[in-house]
Amino acid sequence: MRMVIKRMAVGAPLLVLWGLGCGATPSDEPALQERSAVDDLEVRAPSRGKVRGGERMRRTVQWPAEATRALAAYEAFDARGRAAIDESPVPVLVPGPELALDQREVLRGPEWYSFWGHREHEGVEVTVTLQASRMARVYPGVRPQPGPHTLRGREGLVTRNEGIWSASWIEHGVAYDLGLECAPVDAAPCDDQAEIEALAEGLLYAGGQGEAGEAREKGRVMR
Repeated sequence: MRMVIKRMAVGAPLLVLWGLGCGATPSDEPALQERSAVDDLEVRAPSRGKVRGGERMRRTVQWPAEATRALAAYEAFDARGRAAIDESPVPVLVPGPELALDQREVLRGPEWYSFWGHREHEGVEVTVTLQASRMARVYPGVRPQPGPHTLRGREGLVTRNEGIWSASWIEHGVAYDLGLECAPVDAAPCDDQAEIEALAEGLLYAGGQGEAGEAREKGRVMR
């Protein structure tokens, strides 16, 4: 079955990183308070009563140093993409310009950003997606479990479903979800798990609103 991810919807992507700290136990679990993936959560009051299935919480973003920003990765996007990166509420990680992609796009929302990249060569289509959100849900009684893989020096998950590779991890206090899909399904680079792991390792920090933008945003909310 030929499956290729189309352009991303403008609505915020649903990030369900089971077991990577998007869920957490109540605060009376002292052992979990030592996990950075749990410590960076702030309770955010729901707008319409208690959220069914889990309380919404906003993660505290840990912004990378400006010196680590890869300008070449930023400049690989058009004006619309660069504007979305500049306004992103979370650090934007993207594949470097050395990754051959015919199209690159970045969209952003109030709590998230999404990257979409695509290429077609010699009858093989490759689609790369990457989403990140600073929102999480806390489910009472659900303990986060460490992922069995190491991604970018962090605990993570690598899975494959209907030929689509997915890698998930927490970085900069944010939940990231990287996807890799090919058509045909088993064409390179989707024929080996090592490819999505290498793709994750090669991601570069392209920018974001940073601490200054976050402070301005909080100031507008307080007014």
